[in-house]
Amino acid sequence: MKHPLLLAVLAAVVAGSVALVWASRAESPREMGATEIRSPVAVTDRKMSGLKLDTETRKSLGAFRLSKGRKIELVTTRAEDGRSCLIDEDETGASGGTCLENGLFGSHNVAFSVSSQGGPERFDELYVSGVAAPSVRGIALVKTDGGVVQLGLNAERAFVFESLQGDLEARVYPTALRLYAPNGKLVETVMFPPAG
Repeated sequence: MKHPLLLAVLAAVVAGSVALVWASRAESPREMGATEIRSPVAVTDRKMSGLKLDTETRKSLGAFRLSKGRKIELVTTRAEDGRSCLIDEDETGASGGTCLENGLFGSHNVAFSVSSQGGPERFDELYVSGVAAPSVRGIALVKTDGGVVQLGLNAERAFVFESLQGDLEARVYPTALRLYAPNGKLVETVMFPPAG
């Protein structure tokens, strides 16, 4: 059951958890030789209420199956106000995502959103979906426990990372994305933004 109040609470919890963990990281992006970018990540509103999308600009980036069997499709499109949007849609027709000014890669090399179910004490599901700019050949996701996961990019450079149940139980969450050039050089570290 999804209610607007529950979604607002989930958004605050995810953003607050990421902010708390980010503040405690030992390794900073500057120490890794990369540019720090604070991305306008969106905690997904499954209703995408009030958003008017231009269906003529819709492009599928691929479908991904989550661990509990639910399938999501990532698409890009433009909103009628001119913003570029990355949307994830599930089989029930629910959708969510993020819309950005100046294109998906106008100020950074990745567009992504965080979606979750459950909470606030414990999440039943949490995943990061996104798409990388053409200049990015590899992405690694950094977790709050210091673990690093190499993400697979499909032919459209789209990806989905789903947190394992053990990580959710231990309150280990995604905290950053590391972006790599074709030569393997780290070019950016994109931090998940703090709350507020």
